[in-house]
Amino acid sequence: MISNDGRHEERPGTASPEHELVLTDAAPLITPGLYDVKTLRLDRRKLWGASKVMLSCEIIGGDYDGVLLIWCANSLPKGKQRIPISSKAYRTIVIALGRRPERRERISEALLVNKMFKASVRTVTKDAHGQPLPPGARYSIIDAFVERIA
Repeated sequence: MISNDGRHEERPGTASPEHELVLTDAAPLITPGLYDVKTLRLDRRKLWGASKVMLSCEIIGGDYDGVLLIWCANSLPKGKQRIPISSKAYRTIVIALGRRPERRERISEALLVNKMFKASVRTVTKDAHGQPLPPGARYSIIDAFVERIA
């Protein structure tokens, strides 16, 4: 609050202007189901102590046309380590290729970019500790890619 002489006076429970937070670009919340998506960009990050791959996707067509969602999975191992065939990234690569990778074939999560998939979207209702999220904090993510469209 600004006083008559132009000084900033703080009221209990309020932040000064330099400490105010502006919340923008909140994660979208859409109806769970199957949607056609186009993969746009791949990011690799270290989250929760593990290497993750995050794929930005845009919904194509329908009521949510243009909405951006994220698909997240553990990164594929580096070097000559075997790729776990039960991993989310491996299963998605198999869908993208339309086949299992050949022995010694070099594969990367980068081959998932600029592809069209039918994707299963779900709502995140619990936080990282398993605690329920309040309704206003819930958001949608891509849970899995079901099939490759193009």
